[in-house]
Amino acid sequence: MSVRFSPWLPLAQANAAAPAHPGLWQVRGEGLRVFPLGKSAMVHYGASAQGESLARHLAQGGRADLEAAAARGGCFVRFAPSDRPQADLERLVRRFVERFGAPPSAELPTATTTPISESDMNHDDDEKTATEAERPSGGFTYRDAGVDIDAGESLVERIKPHVRRTLRPEVLGGLGGFAGLCALPRGYRDPVLVACTDGVGTKLKLAFSTGKHDTVGIDLVAMNVNDMVVSGAEPLLFLDYFAASRLKVEVATQVIAGIAEGCRQAGCALLGGETAELPGFYQGEEYDLAGFAVGVVEREGRVDGRTIAPGDVLLGLASSGFHSNGYSLVRKVLLEHAKLDLASRPAGLEEPLGEALLRPTRIYVKAMRALYAEGWLKGAAHVTGGGLVENPTRMLPEGARLKLWLDVGTWRWPPLFEIVARTGNVSVAEMRRTFNLGLGMLVCVAPENVATATALLEGAGETVFRVGGIDAAEAPLAPVEFRG
Repeated sequence: MSVRFSPWLPLAQANAAAPAHPGLWQVRGEGLRVFPLGKSAMVHYGASAQGESLARHLAQGGRADLEAAAARGGCFVRFAPSDRPQADLERLVRRFVERFGAPPSAELPTATTTPISESDMNHDDDEKTATEAERPSGGFTYRDAGVDIDAGESLVERIKPHVRRTLRPEVLGGLGGFAGLCALPRGYRDPVLVACTDGVGTKLKLAFSTGKHDTVGIDLVAMNVNDMVVSGAEPLLFLDYFAASRLKVEVATQVIAGIAEGCRQAGCALLGGETAELPGFYQGEEYDLAGFAVGVVEREGRVDGRTIAPGDVLLGLASSGFHSNGYSLVRKVLLEHAKLDLASRPAGLEEPLGEALLRPTRIYVKAMRALYAEGWLKGAAHVTGGGLVENPTRMLPEGARLKLWLDVGTWRWPPLFEIVARTGNVSVAEMRRTFNLGLGMLVCVAPENVATATALLEGAGETVFRVGGIDAAEAPLAPVEFRG
């Protein structure tokens, strides 16, 4: 392995070096442009952090058939498989890109491309070439099947600093064991464990489209811990599940760094997780996420709505946007129907549409725990799927003859919600049963505590609205009443 420092290779020079293969190769499904150089090939990764990281990785112990060339024009990776046939070279390039990611498209040199035919590049695992099927010496490897153990180990090393930032005193041991160990916090007399699980949903599609992966991890944590704190629980630990057909270390590192940031905001430890590489299971470079949170609350101190009474007041905590719900409708209206560009700024938005849609879910743990500590939290509802129609009544105990009402004139819909309603001609009723409409959390407090509770929540960084209250009802399961 050697790292060569050489001048940038002009496109014309690359073409001249391989007159039999003019132009650039196009690897199917990756959009990767490759300089053909005789029996080798060169990939341009541009002057990017990705290229610099890649060059360092190859220099520290890469493979004999790869060379990295760091230059003013960025990092090149040269594939030199000696006497292997061209089909092997194409496959080598493709697998390398699946592991390390394609170069940033904006930094690729422009040129007329001569694509290799789809039949030439369609070397799927169930369609082996003669060279691959007749490999007599070494035999097949797990990497040949699409699972790269080295990439998984590299990811573990990269995420360790992020995980360390989330550790609590109760955590025993470090990252990498078969299971994570965590003691119960001191001070609880009769502790009850509280567990939640959730995902991010089709909001992930926007991360795939924009290439921005550092916020969906925050969403993953938020969707779990916000469910948890309505019971008054203290978030203790978090586990994540990341699955993709091909593990791209850079992308997975960004996602898990976001998960760690969400855990930091929530005060829980990222105790462990699972990274699953499932060849052929997901489309292209897509991945899926699931999260699991565990917390603790005193048995007698748990919040279950049993003290809610007529005359109590509902306070609404402002959301940061759609949070992680309703994105199938959002994408249907804005991207499929209106065909809006994620880089555009529709009227009313102060940032590009893609950034606004990817704004992470607000984590309410700090504010809610403060309210609980004062003894003022009588009930709460995390406004998720089902919007303002289905979620508020979940704070009431079973069989309660109570009705919640919301005064729709006490807060305004944020611009994003208005854009979806206007662009898709979505009815008010549908908007209410799908989205949070600007209220990510509803809390119930006694009327005499409204002023002090509001001040406390605002002091914790929340925007607070007095949005409704509790009335008596003739029968249980009364629907939410919208007034004003």
